[in-house]
Amino acid sequence: IEDYDEKLVHLTKQVEKFLKFAGSNKQKGAIKTLNDGDKSNYLNQIKRNLERMQETLKYFKSEIYKIPKDQESKYKAKYQDYQLKIKNYKYEAQKIELELKGDSVGLLALEQGIDTKKQFKGLNQ
Repeated sequence: IEDYDEKLVHLTKQVEKFLKFAGSNKQKGAIKTLNDGDKSNYLNQIKRNLERMQETLKYFKSEIYKIPKDQESKYKAKYQDYQLKIKNYKYEAQKIELELKGDSVGLLALEQGIDTKKQFKGLNQ
């Protein structure tokens, strides 16, 4: 489980580095000045790292029940923390993607918490 934890820490740092770059340069417009290839590469790196985090987190969870009971609560707390981080990182990545595409309507909907797939689920069935 320690190996998975180390890998998650490493992936977290990578994702935070990408998101920090986006956040620090947002005011300057540096990200928007990237060419289309760099923009897509940038987003793909974030998405790829998030997928790796989710995959590693699955293995991490499966190992929680194999460790001694006295350490189980510590790792369950870490698991929940990683879940929350992934959720927040996905939100930030989606926000960056919408900003780069110039989709102000989608960005507004995202910031207001409107999820049309969930909101209208079942109406078209």
